[in-house]
Amino acid sequence: MTPGHQAPSGADLGFDDAGGRMLTEVVRLHGSLKSTPLPLDLPGVTALRTGRDHVIDQLEDYIIPRLTEIEAPLLVVVGGSTGAGKSTLVNTLVGHRVTTPGLLRPTTRSPVLVHHPDDARWFGADRLLPDLSRVQQATTDQSAIQLVASPQVPRGLAILDAPDVDSVDERNRELATQLLAAADLWLFVTSAARYSDQVPWDHLKVAVDRNTSVALVLSRTPAEDVRTVSVHLARMMAARGLKDSPLFAVPQGTVSEEGLLPASYGAEIRSWLDALAADAAARRDIVNQTVAGSIRTVTRKAFPIADAAALQVEAVGGLLAVADQVYDEAQASIVAAGSDGSLLRGDLLARWQEFVGSGELVRSLEAKVGFVRERLVNAIKGKPQQAERVTVAIERALEALVVDHAERSAARASAAWRKESYGESLLASTTDDLSRAGRGLRSRTEQEVRSWHAELEELVREEAGDARHSARFLALGVHGLSATLAVVALAGDQPQGPAAESVRLGRTLLETVLSVDATTRAVDLARSTLARRLTALMGAERARYLAQAIACWFVAGITTVLAAHAGGAAIAGHPTGPFAAWPPALRLLAAFVALDGWSYARHRLEHAGGERGPLWRWVHRWHHTPTEMNLWTGMVVHPAESVLVFAAPTFAFGALGYARWEVLLLFGLFLVVTMPQHMNSGWTAGVFGAVLHGPEAHTAHHSANRVERNANYADCLTLWDRLFGTWRPPSRAVFRGPFGVG
Repeated sequence: MTPGHQAPSGADLGFDDAGGRMLTEVVRLHGSLKSTPLPLDLPGVTALRTGRDHVIDQLEDYIIPRLTEIEAPLLVVVGGSTGAGKSTLVNTLVGHRVTTPGLLRPTTRSPVLVHHPDDARWFGADRLLPDLSRVQQATTDQSAIQLVASPQVPRGLAILDAPDVDSVDERNRELATQLLAAADLWLFVTSAARYSDQVPWDHLKVAVDRNTSVALVLSRTPAEDVRTVSVHLARMMAARGLKDSPLFAVPQGTVSEEGLLPASYGAEIRSWLDALAADAAARRDIVNQTVAGSIRTVTRKAFPIADAAALQVEAVGGLLAVADQVYDEAQASIVAAGSDGSLLRGDLLARWQEFVGSGELVRSLEAKVGFVRERLVNAIKGKPQQAERVTVAIERALEALVVDHAERSAARASAAWRKESYGESLLASTTDDLSRAGRGLRSRTEQEVRSWHAELEELVREEAGDARHSARFLALGVHGLSATLAVVALAGDQPQGPAAESVRLGRTLLETVLSVDATTRAVDLARSTLARRLTALMGAERARYLAQAIACWFVAGITTVLAAHAGGAAIAGHPTGPFAAWPPALRLLAAFVALDGWSYARHRLEHAGGERGPLWRWVHRWHHTPTEMNLWTGMVVHPAESVLVFAAPTFAFGALGYARWEVLLLFGLFLVVTMPQHMNSGWTAGVFGAVLHGPEAHTAHHSANRVERNANYADCLTLWDRLFGTWRPPSRAVFRGPFGVG
């Protein structure tokens, strides 16, 4: 029987066949956890960060080194209560003094590892407990481990004297916990005075939960009390899941000057350890039991961390939605201001009216051809300089428009983020001041406006055609006509107020030189190119916010997928899944169809019962609350739904033997199809709509109308809706709402 609460055989994990597979998966799990900092300060995240650190430590200190070198000596960690005589027991088992016992507490500050000289290579700094430095002499350095080579220790076994689990020194307690977590076998020492204390039993509960191999030693107990205390202790062990663990008794005795008890006191334990060292199969069973239990434990603990990552994804989705709404409004406002005449005031209006004059310019262009050249010279005298002043005034007006909207949007978005503590921390994590417009915005705006003017000049040349050689064209020149085109484009179709008459004069001027149709085309194109440039400027400002949140969103999302995949693979514990022999393309296709089938089933269950079921009320309804459709609407999901969407299927794929790159590629393809479905830009799936769900089908699913909403459940393929009778062809090419359930 192995010294634990179960007695698995070495075949339980099948290290001979699956060792490489298992090692690969736990290394991936380690990488996933390392890349999950949980940066947002959500409620309860502090404990989860601590749990994450503990799992990473367990992987680094024990699981990965042990799987890497499964044939390394069995590590027996001697731990337990203060004053239980651990160091004395270690000296007694070894047969000479290797660690210092005494009355001063704590006695053991730096752990001591005793091994056979031939086994020294197994305990280098790059192996077990890599963060503890190695020394050859006695030390009190709590970040070091003393290595002692002794021929009295049998090959294949090492004994480590650990600090007290209930030490008055906090670092000692932390070190004791770390060392016990790195043990193949616990030799847990207690005494008649301390065996019922809670702290040691808390540690033993961890061993039970982890299925760690354990043996208990009742030490420093008067000989006449050994039987009575042993019976009581055995009952406590049985009640706490340790009924199969060996129990040894070491009576109280005289300790020599060398720190040893008489050899007979430790003979039973020494004989048992010698038998383990001589029996490779028994050692292997102990290692298999402890490693398997440790892997199950860290995998189980990884799921709350993955859930926390999903919560971070949801929180980031909320931040994205807030920032996106602010910049959507700013973008719409700034584009409208670029074509509704609101910029034609102040200095720009004054410069424009100077340029146009009182109508003499237009009348001169309508005069008889016989003396038009003379009249134009008189009318245009000084116009080039005035056209330049109009151009400069336009640049200043548009620059002020962009900067003002950017400043107000940054202030609004940052204020909204600061309402949540995690939003505040995300703002603080960037070197860019997101409460202000971006650095260099003015110069970028100036460059964009000048590029717009250059476009207008080229447009004037193209639309003028042969008229470029006419007296009318030459009188104003490209610069004057492009300035006029810019003002007319800014003024809107029906100019009002003080600028109305001068704008009409400017349009008449363009029509006289270019023609009516050419003027209409030029004005429309001028407005669209300006709108595109203004949108790009605000898009860059928006990106300053989205970059922070999206980076966090994707890290959290990818980590959720990787952690779930590693968990499934680690628990399954087999080297290949049933699809291993399939070609990669066929494996991915099968997984894609299966994932979409799962998504259809999950989604339909969420809407089940006329949207009265618990999954709708408590989980999925959240996704249907947005009243606007855009790319980020797809990120508005309940944390529980993130687990259903990402973690559950990924766990299954890991258990079925799919590789990590296959899972990442699979979800990448899935997102490429599903994320654009929430866009309401007018884009549709076109000819592919018969096979794939496009925005025209999915945006209707987000309708405020329940009848329209309860159809088209699949995420990617229309196959499932057609097969189960829930497909409803879109009633119109683009669904414009209303959206959301409030």
